[in-house]
Amino acid sequence: AAGLAGRRKGEWFEVALPDHLAGAGLGGVAPHLPVPPKLLRELSAHNGVTVQGNKLRLRLFPREPLGMPPDWMDINVLYEDDFALVVNKPVGVEIHPSVKGQRGTLANGVAAYFEATGQPVRVRPVHRLDKETTGPVLFAKTSLRKRCLNALCATKKWTANMWRSSKASWSKTRAKSICRSGKTGTILRAAASARRESRR
Repeated sequence: AAGLAGRRKGEWFEVALPDHLAGAGLGGVAPHLPVPPKLLRELSAHNGVTVQGNKLRLRLFPREPLGMPPDWMDINVLYEDDFALVVNKPVGVEIHPSVKGQRGTLANGVAAYFEATGQPVRVRPVHRLDKETTGPVLFAKTSLRKRCLNALCATKKWTANMWRSSKASWSKTRAKSICRSGKTGTILRAAASARRESRR
């Protein structure tokens, strides 16, 4: 998770706390977590946080409904991990429905991808691109990642110049490092740069 060094165990994310926080309890650990206070309260209210000794566990991966009907389409996945999915949006496709009952959007396609790959994850696009613009679109798989990335997006201004070209080839190591940083601008600039390199 953003700023947390740990590993996923089913629906939970487990973090090994530093020695000075071991045994501090949730009240002592909370100020040191890169987790929005509101989300931490929500997790606590639903028994989604535990602290035992030097182990902190957060229920970041509960089973969720997709949130929209799935429509099968070819999805060009640029990067994916437990927290984020980056896909390339083709020209002429909207990111999400703009009117009730609309189908065939990229979000509907991502819903079908999650369903086909056995991921009970809500579809959460983090930002938008115009219908006639192509480029990488970032989807957050967890509420924590969505909130952190929304806050970052609110401080950025994106231009259509970033999204010119249609395909990318990311180094897996490079992509993992960039996406785990949680920096939306870095993720998307890297994807655009990779697509430009693939055209040379």
